[in-house]
Amino acid sequence: MDKSMTQGLHRGFSLLEVLIAVVIFAIGMLALASLQGSLTRSSSDANLRTTAANIAERTIEDLRTFRNIDSLDASGDPIACGADGALSSYQCIASTADAVQITDGGIAFDVTFDVTDYYYDSAASGFTATEPDGAAVSDFKLIELNVTWGASAGFQQDASGNDVDLGTGEITLSAIISSVSMQAAGRVTTQQEDNDFDPFVNYNPGANPDIVSLSLGQNKFKESLTPEPTVIRDDELVETRFEVITYSQSDNGSLFLRREDFAAVSCECELNVAPDAASDGGRRPTIWAGDEYIEPEFVAKPYGVSANNLQSLLCDTCCQDHHDGGSSSNDPSGDPGAILYDPFRHSEDYWADGDTFAGDHKHYQRDRRGNLSEATTDGDRYVEACKLVRKDGFFRVAQDFRQEGLNTFQYDFLDQVSEVSAYSTYVTDSVSTFVGSMTDGYENSPPTLAPPARTAYAAFPSANDLTKAYTNLPTATGVNSQQLRSRGIYIDYLSDGLRSLITCLNDGGDADSCDAGDSTGPYYYKLDKTGSENVLEIIPFFDVQLTKLNRWTESPPADPVETTNEPLETGNTHSRGWASKVQTSGDAMVSASGHRGNLGLTDTDPVDPDYETFSDSGEIQVIINTENPPDPDGVVVTGLIVTGINGFQASQVDISSNDASCDRTGNGFSCLVPTNASNPWIRVSNYQKRNTNYVACSYEVTLPGTSATDTANNPFTTFDLSAALDTITYQISIEEDSCGG
Repeated sequence: MDKSMTQGLHRGFSLLEVLIAVVIFAIGMLALASLQGSLTRSSSDANLRTTAANIAERTIEDLRTFRNIDSLDASGDPIACGADGALSSYQCIASTADAVQITDGGIAFDVTFDVTDYYYDSAASGFTATEPDGAAVSDFKLIELNVTWGASAGFQQDASGNDVDLGTGEITLSAIISSVSMQAAGRVTTQQEDNDFDPFVNYNPGANPDIVSLSLGQNKFKESLTPEPTVIRDDELVETRFEVITYSQSDNGSLFLRREDFAAVSCECELNVAPDAASDGGRRPTIWAGDEYIEPEFVAKPYGVSANNLQSLLCDTCCQDHHDGGSSSNDPSGDPGAILYDPFRHSEDYWADGDTFAGDHKHYQRDRRGNLSEATTDGDRYVEACKLVRKDGFFRVAQDFRQEGLNTFQYDFLDQVSEVSAYSTYVTDSVSTFVGSMTDGYENSPPTLAPPARTAYAAFPSANDLTKAYTNLPTATGVNSQQLRSRGIYIDYLSDGLRSLITCLNDGGDADSCDAGDSTGPYYYKLDKTGSENVLEIIPFFDVQLTKLNRWTESPPADPVETTNEPLETGNTHSRGWASKVQTSGDAMVSASGHRGNLGLTDTDPVDPDYETFSDSGEIQVIINTENPPDPDGVVVTGLIVTGINGFQASQVDISSNDASCDRTGNGFSCLVPTNASNPWIRVSNYQKRNTNYVACSYEVTLPGTSATDTANNPFTTFDLSAALDTITYQISIEEDSCGG
């Protein structure tokens, strides 16, 4: 190695070089410190602006959740803005005179807003800030909201009490608030929140006799809108929706309080075993908690998927969730009914421990002839029906509908105030008695809803005195026909927690002290939505018009009246329960019948073998004149109408007859064949579908039949009844291509 290089390596750094290096390092560190300070200030400013924006948005949402147009107290009487007991109102939204201080994270923010009212000027076809003559209220308000922070010196105290130089700042937010109050406009609350942000809006009660208001006491009422079925024509499956409205009544009119939005669907599903992850399984049932529905969590349990993309979109949720089984730490102890979709189902209809679908209730598929058999294998198709309720904007599967009572009336009952009052009193009295008789585990031995003691309610129609049905009818109705009506009373399952809450109120407790369940879990019952202590408002019951969903039959058939039984049509455009006089005198018991569960709202085919045992009927006696000739003599022939065709409902099949009086029943038919009939037959029709070949078949002891097709591409089959017996339940099956497969 070169000697000069060796000397250079051992010479080291001079003092000057070290000083220069220190200066360079110090300058760099000063720049870094300055950058760090800038980043800290920028981060703090960004956090402050985010907090200020959140405060502004919350303020706007709070302003949107006004309860009424004018300022009213809790009783509905006018009251000054800002007075004690005043409910928030649209008219009281005004510019702030002084800043409102809101503290968030230890930092004080000042909130001010300017409000400008705008009115629609029809002459100018536009909006103006000038109030036109005669305007009672503006169409909308423009809110200019300003949020500022930081004192003049730029110092605030943080959460630890230290002085921090935060600087000053402000943000401005503009928003429009319409005078048309919308429940969905307000911020959504949770079960544990104490504030109620649902606005009161005006409500117009429905018209009798189709919609009946039930008095809950304390000037509160409940009514159910008429169920509207939608027949999914691509595959004949059905979706039915209706709403239950609770409102208050005062001298100032009616105010909307609460809405429950229900749906019933019939579906075809595909079975799946329980997944490993709960998120891939299904939800526990959505249940009523006193003043709202609560939605429990997902659990790992058997589930289903929609097997047909042409059916109701709600079938995706129905198929997935309507299964029992699985376990969760949140399951309420001692109340197994709260986690079952049908708490009243017989124990034998559940899969036992160790089975593939352990804990789930059994599901059923149809064979080619329409006979039900258990779906036992992963991937099996099965038929299903669900009740759904809207929760936070989404339909969730609730516990099954359960009809506890069915009543029938003549055409003009419930169109008078006294009649509505009598019916309302009967419903609320019987529901109160029903709930009061419940005991722990009542689902194993449920009480019975008492039928109307008609002598106890002055205006209630008597089963033995309906002569007005065909005498002195209004001309508009016609002397030869009238619409009979039916109504069903439904009561949801009452969990232990809900019954404890009701008991507490009945014992003198109040909304603040009466709660039940685990406050940290989903099964927590606390009256924090409305604060109502009205027990009838808390009991989950409703009364529904079922006229167009029930099947109507007479006994004896077609003597002296015949009632319509047309296949279900979208929007209730079909006719059912329309009684027409076919004889000049006589009497008949006319019954409206239907399934007490989910199928009663869809009028579709059975989904399990218990269809008949879970059906109910209500009767009304129809009398024409005072003469009562003897009932016609003959043989009563009954049968089932079934199908195993995916997507086709046998409930849509129609019937007609010759030399016999035939009625369509819930899942079949009933015919009276007179003794002297010369050519009695029953004809089934309305089973056509595009690009298909469906046939009607008879098995077991067969009914001879011949098929024909008319020019409207409407196939029908005629079955001979001349040798039919009253000791056999016949079966007609709608099949594809040919019989006997």
